[in-house]
Amino acid sequence: MTEPGRIGPAGRWPWVAVLAPILALVWLVDAYSVNAPWQDDWELVPLLEKQALGTLGWSDLYAQHNEHRILFPRIAMLTLAFWTRWNLRSQVWLGLTIAVAGFAVILWLLARTRELTLPELRPWLPVAVAWTWFSAAQYENWLWGWQLQWFLCRLALLVTIGALVSPGPEAGAHSRVRFGIAALAAAIGSFSFGSGLLIWIAGAISLLASSQQRGWLGYWVAAGGATWAVYFAGYVAAPGRAPWTTALERPGELFLYELACLGSNFSMKVGLAAVAGGAVVAIAALALVRLWRCDRRRLALAAPWVALLVFALLEGGVVAASRLGFGLASATSSRYASISALFTVAAVVLATVALSAESTEQPGPERRRGMAFGALLALLAAGLASGYASGIGEMTQHKRRLMEAVICLSNFEAASDAQLGRFYPDVPKVRRLAHFLRRAGLGGLGR
Repeated sequence: MTEPGRIGPAGRWPWVAVLAPILALVWLVDAYSVNAPWQDDWELVPLLEKQALGTLGWSDLYAQHNEHRILFPRIAMLTLAFWTRWNLRSQVWLGLTIAVAGFAVILWLLARTRELTLPELRPWLPVAVAWTWFSAAQYENWLWGWQLQWFLCRLALLVTIGALVSPGPEAGAHSRVRFGIAALAAAIGSFSFGSGLLIWIAGAISLLASSQQRGWLGYWVAAGGATWAVYFAGYVAAPGRAPWTTALERPGELFLYELACLGSNFSMKVGLAAVAGGAVVAIAALALVRLWRCDRRRLALAAPWVALLVFALLEGGVVAASRLGFGLASATSSRYASISALFTVAAVVLATVALSAESTEQPGPERRRGMAFGALLALLAAGLASGYASGIGEMTQHKRRLMEAVICLSNFEAASDAQLGRFYPDVPKVRRLAHFLRRAGLGGLGR
């Protein structure tokens, strides 16, 4: 027993378990990140060169990178490079900080939908979400500063959904401000990563579910349409990519690719990842069907999680359609574990809401609900533990590769083309840009 308003020992343990994966990831990032340019990092060096010469222009920032327009990540990376002499670890830490900010918004959304879940499940739901969100399975995103664009897109999505959450009657006067925040966040997400364009679809779902804000839907569609038009103005197909028709010709592989992508937070093996992804999809589908049949009002209140679920599902589909030409093995790339994490978080929350809906309609079967939730957590824990262990192993290998890059680049004049080609395929470009980095003292290549 504790005094009202105070948290007893039993209430503290869930929050200790929430903080544990964050602190563990901070330790892992500090131990395994390296100040060395890797792969797409070399795409930033020509902009650093222009920045040093004072010739950096808007077209350089807005230009496509593959299918993406990464305007805001470029601005962030160039700003950090100016402050830190392009210490690439600073980009890694920024990415982690943005991920923590996104998780804070998730906790806020959980608090807003707190009453939709069973009281006995509420303390442990943030724990399941935290270990899913901060899994080491997406080691590439955690250790590669270039990947902060993933986290920036996620934060923009979550802020958009948070701003569009159905407010109480007292918040009606601030609807314009909320709409403006959501539209600004969606625009930032759109120009941070290609799938950020899907934020407009997720936002539309949130508005449709809110009777108080549904009147803004037309303005939202107009703003989203304008953003899409600006994004695709002057757009060119990314070179070296398989045509989109490949996906239409191989629908079975496309389906398997997306399932593996949605399960990549649990395993890096395509078969196991596809099984895990299929299980999470089944859980989400059963939860939605249950809510639709039993309590549509509760389903409308859970619209933020439905919007996040749809976003992740669409994002996985886009990745599958655009990357199927690289083979099924690419579906479990660690960067896609970010998609899996978002989809799993939304599915788990909706599952708990569905269990609560069952409680409202059929009071009494606490044992059955407890067993169902226990089984869900056990499966989630087993899968995440497997993905986490694999991620830590890959972190060790990735650090070894980056340390080899440090040694190789410190003496790049004598390095062979085969050695330099391991870190970026355009070897002549690496040699030329490495001279600039050494002269400018950037990226750990100072004299």
